[in-house]
Amino acid sequence: MHISPNLAIFVPSLDYCDYAITPNHQHPGYSFVYNFDGEAKIRVKGIDKSSPFKKQSNICSFSPDIEHEEIMEDQFKSYFAICIDKTFFESELNKYARITQKTFEGDFFPANEGILHALKGL
Repeated sequence: MHISPNLAIFVPSLDYCDYAITPNHQHPGYSFVYNFDGEAKIRVKGIDKSSPFKKQSNICSFSPDIEHEEIMEDQFKSYFAICIDKTFFESELNKYARITQKTFEGDFFPANEGILHALKGL
């Protein structure tokens, strides 16, 4: 779903996305993946990673041009993928003096349920 020139949301709901499971693919912008299931597993630069938040929703983050892929499992797990234009994201981040730019390489964060509510509203 295209939200604006700087933001899009992708929601695979029935099966794996062919692009997401493509080995070593990358995106030109920032990606934040809201995983409903705490058991999220990915491969980043050839290294398997899984969420440390096993019993709660989480967000997995990627900076532009980071090679990664979704790891297929026995049962498909749905998610929201939020894609943000690189220039726009970095411009907004620079407005906050206390935050320094960081490279996200499949970093996992616990998800706030308010984010899910906002995503569903879109």
